[in-house]
Amino acid sequence: MKKILFTVLVASMVVSCCTADKSVLNITASSFPDSTQVLVNKLNINQLQTIDTLYIKGGKAVCELSDVPSTPNFYYVEVPGKNRVSLILSSGQNADVNLDKWSVEGSEESVLFNAIEQEYAEFFKQISDKTRKLAEIDDARERKQMQTEIAKHYIAFKKQSIKRVMTSPASMTNIPVLFRKVFDVQIFGDDNDAYLMQNVYDTLSVLYPQSPYVVSLGNEIELKRQRKELDNMISGAPVIPFPEISLPDINGKQRLLSEVKEKVILLLFWNSELANIPVMNAELKNLYSKFHDKSFEIYQVALEANKTLWASSVRNQDIKWISVIDTRASQSACIPLYYVSNLPFAYVMNQNGDMLYKGDVDMERIETVISKAVK
Repeated sequence: MKKILFTVLVASMVVSCCTADKSVLNITASSFPDSTQVLVNKLNINQLQTIDTLYIKGGKAVCELSDVPSTPNFYYVEVPGKNRVSLILSSGQNADVNLDKWSVEGSEESVLFNAIEQEYAEFFKQISDKTRKLAEIDDARERKQMQTEIAKHYIAFKKQSIKRVMTSPASMTNIPVLFRKVFDVQIFGDDNDAYLMQNVYDTLSVLYPQSPYVVSLGNEIELKRQRKELDNMISGAPVIPFPEISLPDINGKQRLLSEVKEKVILLLFWNSELANIPVMNAELKNLYSKFHDKSFEIYQVALEANKTLWASSVRNQDIKWISVIDTRASQSACIPLYYVSNLPFAYVMNQNGDMLYKGDVDMERIETVISKAVK
């Protein structure tokens, strides 16, 4: 009897050792034809890695994940061009994924994470639709109404996200929420949001100190702290003339920032591949036509390696102001000189070197500053 019991225990231990770092995804997809491709992706900090490719057969598929970490990780089961199911797995956890309903059954974290991701996808779609409509509106009053509507929608979504983060700081779902972006703008990128990140980090770093996602969150908090210190030093420093920039325009002619003689200058750093650029340049056209005759100029610096794509954007969008390119892109000397933390990024300055505005491209605030400066 003892020998039998010992044998069973050994067998159990062997099975446990073999499956402890594994997870199984049972996928249902009865509405999809056979041979439909399904991708299983894993989030590696800031990029997705495809770890398995499956094909539907008889309305089902099974994915056996090996080397699943003991700390929670983010996975996505996707039908390319359709939608995806989001889930959180630790070693030994399994999940039932339903691609007909885009739902998941498993841990509470997986169910919550999938719901949050679906909400964000719907929010992003609505914001994108409204932004496209805004680009087509010529009437100033209608544009203002649409801009207000977009802002209200954005604020409501952020408030909803804040409430979720504050009420459940121990949930790993907070990590992607805090790093989420809309048109390359981080929703929680403001310095005032640092306390939220700190609150989540203080909780998760105790639960999952080795998690690379939690470590990354800690790094982001430290970066924000350093950036704020730098901003404080800059704001407290005496005013000095702005650093020189000399870069080629679309015709290959070197254009110096110091040669701009207009009273007020909008210095704007951008990249033509960013999603919302056509809308931004359309708004800049209105700004340029309104103030150019009042001694206002735009000096626009593209930080990108693809000169052909940039030139095409300048021509297609009929840019009339000074537009130059630095093909060193992320290695551009302009980035440390002007403390460019993200794109697009803007300064409004006068000929005395006074910085009248610095920060993200908030067209309404920029127009207010320019309007006062050109008087």
